[in-house]
Amino acid sequence: MTKEFYEASIAAISSSKAKKAAFGAVYKGLPIVMFISYPLMLLYMLLTQDERFLKCFAVPLFMFLTLSLARRYINAPRPYEVYDFTPLYPKDTQGKSFPSRHTASAMVIAMAFLSFSPVLGAAFAAAAILIAASRIFGGVHFPKDVIAGVLYAVACGMVMIL
Repeated sequence: MTKEFYEASIAAISSSKAKKAAFGAVYKGLPIVMFISYPLMLLYMLLTQDERFLKCFAVPLFMFLTLSLARRYINAPRPYEVYDFTPLYPKDTQGKSFPSRHTASAMVIAMAFLSFSPVLGAAFAAAAILIAASRIFGGVHFPKDVIAGVLYAVACGMVMIL
């Protein structure tokens, strides 16, 4: 991706209030929905003594911690640092772009839901893909960041569904 790509996508999204509101619902709203739904699913599993509870709790935690350590070690710059532009929703974060933690967290949550309910898992996976795209079009991640996040989350998440 180039500076022109990021500036054009941000300009296109910002061109109307409706577009920016719709984008904001994905960029800000979907992560909130996912991160509220996940503990509710865990609580339900705990209360019903579902044997999948431990995997659905431990695997996403492991993925989050190891991914956070990798991001800190790799410390890859973000698109707005490389190309010197303002992302759609300005951030102060420097580095820690690779892999995308929002994307990976959303996808591993989708995998947890997949182990619980195929329909909910598919819906949450679609939401995770939308979150991944929003991170690119909003100017805070490169495609490689979100692809790596998805791949790592799916690899970790396979433990929950096998």
